[in-house]
Amino acid sequence: MPRPAPGARWVGVSGLSERDRAILDFEAVAVSPAGTGAKEEAIRDRCGLGVTAYYQRLNALIDTREALAYAPGLVRRLRRVRRARVRSRRDRSADLAHVERGHAARRQVCQGGSHAPHPRHRRDVPRAETSTFLRVKHAGM
Repeated sequence: MPRPAPGARWVGVSGLSERDRAILDFEAVAVSPAGTGAKEEAIRDRCGLGVTAYYQRLNALIDTREALAYAPGLVRRLRRVRRARVRSRRDRSADLAHVERGHAARRQVCQGGSHAPHPRHRRDVPRAETSTFLRVKHAGM
């Protein structure tokens, strides 16, 4: 086979570079307990990439037809895991947005929004003047 020009990537028969195939092969067998750092170290040693670059490349790879043809089971599994992660993030952010909307609605009400605020929350009346004790006292009871 001819050698690639300097600086060019070597692309094999499957349309994937040697590095891309190595990443897919490594991901197919790499399993390590969470938090040990063993997989991260192996990524640096075997693939010659930093962890972030490795996962960015892997994420881009699983969207290609070539990767699906090369390792269909692995690519489908990784796509499924990614979809689950995206769904989980989306659900968490929707929950947070719901909470934030609730807080914003309460702030709007308390700061003179569309509803009349409770007298205790009005800013133009000192707090002591809104107490139940003073209202009862001034009512003549």
